[in-house]
Amino acid sequence: MAQKEVKMLSYFSVVRPNYPAMDIDDQTVIIVEDDGSQYAIGNDAPKFDPNSGRITGGSLKDKHYCRLIKALVAQGLGGGDFTLSVGMSAAANQIEKFRENRGATTLNREDMTKLKDVLSKIQFRVGSSIAPIQTCCVTLKEKPVPVLYETEAVMKIMPDYAKTMMLFQIGGGDWQSLISIDGEIQHQTHTRAAGLNGAIDLLGIELGLGKKESINAWMTNKKPSRDLKGTEEDCVAEKTRAIRQHIVTQLPTLLASTEGYQDRIRAIVVTGGAVHDALFIELLKSEIPSDYHVYSVNDMELMVPGGKKIMDASYGCAYGIFSSGCDIALDVGNNYLKGVFHHD
Repeated sequence: MAQKEVKMLSYFSVVRPNYPAMDIDDQTVIIVEDDGSQYAIGNDAPKFDPNSGRITGGSLKDKHYCRLIKALVAQGLGGGDFTLSVGMSAAANQIEKFRENRGATTLNREDMTKLKDVLSKIQFRVGSSIAPIQTCCVTLKEKPVPVLYETEAVMKIMPDYAKTMMLFQIGGGDWQSLISIDGEIQHQTHTRAAGLNGAIDLLGIELGLGKKESINAWMTNKKPSRDLKGTEEDCVAEKTRAIRQHIVTQLPTLLASTEGYQDRIRAIVVTGGAVHDALFIELLKSEIPSDYHVYSVNDMELMVPGGKKIMDASYGCAYGIFSSGCDIALDVGNNYLKGVFHHD
């Protein structure tokens, strides 16, 4: 049995026919549609159009979302014919688009038909914009497709001792929260706010930068110089202000969801891509009221089915889906596409 983890940026660009040949890194896929159009999806997509925009969110009724799924599956499986089962996640504000009704936990019938069509034939290129076209054909097993809240999926892999707590799932696009009491998820407490991208936007406004340069400044703690020498300058102070302003703005709404549970909730566990940003976690801990003990998921032992420790906490949602017993776990986020693939 082969198992693979995939993590790629959800950047998206059109690859026009008159573009010169261009190499792409191994976290980028070019999807070739039946009408002959091509789309670069992944880390290197901006190379084809630095100013291309992205539509966040979506469901299987949306073409951009279906292309993201194609890219993730092509990256995870490569070329070939496969018969596999699939599980998915969705943000709290999108999940009703996937399920039949509020009581359902699996993909609705209409979207099941759409998913079968999307996966039936994926044509793609890897390595170069002129690489040979490969084909990935997935036949879905005759079983329901679980669709989990992102926060619900993460809860599935929490250690046994983390039963009563508030979960902060902080990614690029979303900052979601929920409450668990004695191991029972309180679904009515699902709350959503802007994720890390909100803080990145604030940094860009202060520095007078566009989106791409703002992300680079965020990642490197450096801002471009305004002189001819092009020497980069430190921007940690500006990043600190942006993070603190973002946290202070979003935190009250999230903490308000503890209404009625204040006597039980004493711990907050932070998961998602934000755990990799030490400055963000430090400032978040400093802003959360002292009534709560705050833990990063990196402080915990998260185990995947089979007993292997999860080494990268940003895969928490994908492995939570995977623990439902599917062969492919698809976590299609606003900032990253993540998946776990298990097949013969």
